Amino acid sequence: SAMRLYVPRPVNVMLGSSWSYNFAGLYQVMPESPWGFNIGGSLEGREGYATAVYDRVGGPLGNRQVQLTGIEAFRQDDLRVVNFHLDKEFKIGESSLVLALDGFNMTNEDIVLQTERRLDFGRANQTEELLSPRVFRLGATFRFR
Repeated sequence: SAMRLYVPRPVNVMLGSSWSYNFAGLYQVMPESPWGFNIGGSLEGREGYATAVYDRVGGPLGNRQVQLTGIEAFRQDDLRVVNFHLDKEFKIGESSLVLALDGFNMTNEDIVLQTERRLDFGRANQTEELLSPRVFRLGATFRFR
């Protein structure tokens, strides 16, 4: 029996944005107090990635890909993401327990990150990748000496 090797379809990702930003901050609320905690967040964004479409053309030397538009002809929507962080440290002798809550994509943006660029393909211009929806993460860190 012959062994079959699975080869995934190559990902056709265009990267590159001419601007991006990231603002992040953390504020300690009453750090000396037993009930003190930390609150933070970030705002990040970038220009949407270019989406140059192409077609597959057959010729005497075989198939080749022909780009039909300039690189900058189409871009995905710009990306803006708001993230959130909250944590509280509990002292236990010389050890401590930190409980944290993180929230990602707090505005629940539904941004298309990549689309199918090949026009002669059945999935032409369909969504390939979306920004993850709002997600929360609960974490615990135990520190000891």
